[in-house]
Amino acid sequence: MIQELQVVRLIELLNQQLADTFDLYSQAKQAHWNVKGAKFFQLHELFDKLAEELAGYVDLIAERATALGRACAGDGADVGRKLATVRMRSRCQAFDKCGAEQAALLSRTMDCGVA
Repeated sequence: MIQELQVVRLIELLNQQLADTFDLYSQAKQAHWNVKGAKFFQLHELFDKLAEELAGYVDLIAERATALGRACAGDGADVGRKLATVRMRSRCQAFDKCGAEQAALLSRTMDCGVA
């Protein structure tokens, strides 16, 4: 049986992971919607695939937290307070130049080997 103190710590860790994963999902969708340039199609598809995979993890992490008998902290305010992820530049003058940066950042973060 898991001790109460261990449950509290597990929930904290899961909520941190939930915030970071939810943020990465949001960044991937932001990149998907805004990418432009010569590699538009490849990056557009890549960002959409990353977002789709991340959405599954968001759900899995949240459900694990609630399975431990606690509520998950997954609304926008909770996510914003807990973020540990590296933020991509949100406003790029030339978004096609940012596409490569975003692909590399998301790739490193997810360790999927695509850059």
